[in-house]
Amino acid sequence: MQVNEQGELSNTLAYIVYVLILIPVIISALSVLNIRAISDPAIAMLSTVFNYIPSILAALIIIVIGWILAKFIGNIITRLIESSGLDAKLAELTGTKNPTFSLSNVTGKTVEVILVIFFIVESFATLHLGVLTSIGTSIIAYMPYALAAFIIFAICVLIGSIVSNVFKKNGHPAVGSMFKYLIYIIGGFMILNQLGIARTLVDSTFILIVAALAVAFAIAFGVGGRDFAKSVLAELQVKIKKEELKAPKPETMDSTTVEGKSKK
Repeated sequence: MQVNEQGELSNTLAYIVYVLILIPVIISALSVLNIRAISDPAIAMLSTVFNYIPSILAALIIIVIGWILAKFIGNIITRLIESSGLDAKLAELTGTKNPTFSLSNVTGKTVEVILVIFFIVESFATLHLGVLTSIGTSIIAYMPYALAAFIIFAICVLIGSIVSNVFKKNGHPAVGSMFKYLIYIIGGFMILNQLGIARTLVDSTFILIVAALAVAFAIAFGVGGRDFAKSVLAELQVKIKKEELKAPKPETMDSTTVEGKSKK
């Protein structure tokens, strides 16, 4: 990694050591001055800061260790999925040569982000930051719903792409696009429901849309498609009759054959 001179690790460590040495020296200097109106508040403030430094260092260590561990685990998961061949299989099913959606990268990054969030919340608890700890705890409690919504989104994108590719290969790209967007719409309602965003309104809207589609299909097939259904049923009946005529009839024995066999 190329960094400038101010961003080198040695300069950062030197600056931390400089601050750690400077604070006790300032406290001692203010004590020597013996001006209580100035020295007492300043010494109390600097003592609080100095006593708080170990907590800050512990929080930084937790974040650094968490980031390294999350990066390591995310890379392992990414390489395992890549080596299993799932990326190539999904690219083949969806019909994309250069897919923007890579299951291995997305899964690895998701695991990495989740682990980093856990370690950041733990660092807030080390610093005794009650508000930030409560916010982090709420985020962690909401994380399963967000993760489920993300999984639903990924599955909808995957299934929509596969269905569209199948219909496109069979010469029906318009039908494939229609089914793909229908899957996206259903997935959108499921995601909103999972996230808890206006759950009652989303459920009612979804039920109304499904009921309207069912009624429209029934009316279209019962009224507008009556002739079509009649012709289809007529063709099916003709095919059944042809199959019955082609079927071999069972052999029947006449009366002379029966008499001859009885005499023998």
